[in-house]
Amino acid sequence: MLPILDVNAAQPASLRPMHDDLSADAASALAGRADTHGPADMAGSGVAAPADAAPAQPEIPEVPVISFAAPTRRQLDTVHFALFGWPTDHLTPVDDLLASLNIVDATRKLLNSTRFRWDARTSVPLWPEDKWVCADAYGLRIWVNLRDGHVSWGVLHETWENSEVAFLLSHLKPGDRVLDVGANIGVYTLQAARAVGPCGHVYCIEPRPDTCRMLTRSIKDNGFADRCTVFNVALGSDEASGSLNTGHDLLNPGSTFITQDGGDVRIRPLDSLSIPDDRRVGMLKMDIEGFEPIMMDGAKAFFAKHMPVVLTEIFPRAIRLVTGRAATEYFDQFITLGYTVHRLEGDQLGDPMARADITAIPDESEPFNIVCMPQRAGTLPETAAVRNWPYPSHAPEPDDA
Repeated sequence: MLPILDVNAAQPASLRPMHDDLSADAASALAGRADTHGPADMAGSGVAAPADAAPAQPEIPEVPVISFAAPTRRQLDTVHFALFGWPTDHLTPVDDLLASLNIVDATRKLLNSTRFRWDARTSVPLWPEDKWVCADAYGLRIWVNLRDGHVSWGVLHETWENSEVAFLLSHLKPGDRVLDVGANIGVYTLQAARAVGPCGHVYCIEPRPDTCRMLTRSIKDNGFADRCTVFNVALGSDEASGSLNTGHDLLNPGSTFITQDGGDVRIRPLDSLSIPDDRRVGMLKMDIEGFEPIMMDGAKAFFAKHMPVVLTEIFPRAIRLVTGRAATEYFDQFITLGYTVHRLEGDQLGDPMARADITAIPDESEPFNIVCMPQRAGTLPETAAVRNWPYPSHAPEPDDA
């Protein structure tokens, strides 16, 4: 590859145009006069070469140089498409990029952007296959999969759904009970277990066997085995069997979704699980890649008893593809149970949403989080008064077992 040179900088002798060393006549000939031959051609044609003619020089290819013109929008679109797979969009800082010195400078900014580094995680895993390691994050020990470019990546950077976790923790106190449906590697489970203390409890649901195994290990390594119960099942409307299906993103195990097709995954209704009903489960976090409406069908008794605050995701396209239902039906399920539905704005409760708000959301939109607030009490008593207890900011050392 030829070097890229600054046209204003001094060039090394080996890269200077060689006709600098020629006589004026020879230089003029090499400069492009079509009817003039170089010394070698003169010799071959019988024409005597001048005595002071320089020897024939090899042709020098043109050396590319950096343009110092500001980038154009068309150039930005081309580079953006090469890096992301689509032209510049509403999230691209176009004005900042257009103010760059040149397209190279603009490209460098895109490569260094948080958006590109986050997007690259889906194309270039930290490890080419499943590789579980224990990471110190959030003051906890969490087993993460280096092939996972989403949840595990976010845990390593302590950036995974921090606002959502903050909202959940703001509604917990020592002694509370929590249900985590779609627990994954335990980002919510572990932080909730620390918050509710030894008198509280977290019930977590994770159907993927390998992830469930490592989640259980993280719970043990943090000393939370006495306050967490893990169910390696999927939740649905009835007892059934199904399959785990890989989502469109192979580097995101969390995008795995359930289908009821007689596979080797056990599907159970929430109402059939051994969750004690002596006290209320006050918080439910649910993220199961579009299967949520089916899960709600098997949880009628649970909601009648507990009526928890619900933090969940609405993903219109996933709900339609996985269940054949519309996102509005999921919304309606909560309204029927006696909830108001709110958008989650950062870590705060947003304004109430109407059914028309859900209808207006395009099917191809990205998932977004909602909070469902109960407008009536369940039949179970609230958490008993529990003394405050000092929990450590960092997890205890795991045992050697």
